Amino acid sequence: METTKKQIPKIFWAIAVIALFWNLIGAFIYLSDMFISGEDIAKMEPGMQELYLNSTIFQKVIYGIGVGGGVLGSIGLLLRKPLAVSFFLISLVGVTLQFCYGVLFTNAVEVLGVTSLIMPAFVILIASFLFWYSRYSRVQGLI
Repeated sequence: METTKKQIPKIFWAIAVIALFWNLIGAFIYLSDMFISGEDIAKMEPGMQELYLNSTIFQKVIYGIGVGGGVLGSIGLLLRKPLAVSFFLISLVGVTLQFCYGVLFTNAVEVLGVTSLIMPAFVILIASFLFWYSRYSRVQGLI
């Protein structure tokens, strides 16, 4: 009896590597935000200082969950593990909650301007795509 391996498309590997790179950048930014020095906060504009100093533990936790889920989902995708889907869902929920909280319960848009919504929208779009692509990959038998 002959078994055949499913050929993994090159686009799968490209997306998985880019996803890991993207999410590692997010992890670096997260860690930079969590360990920012008082000196660096003092160099910020007053409105930005207020945002940093008044951020809640909830914001920090969901930020970490969103980033961590993305990194673990990307690793899972590279390792071709179905668990990647769950991690990308966790990431999507985390980033969505983080940015919705920032818009609805802080004065971030007032301080940073309406254009500050572009990057969060882009992050949510990427997280949505990675969740969809991991589900698609699972259905196709790639993970």
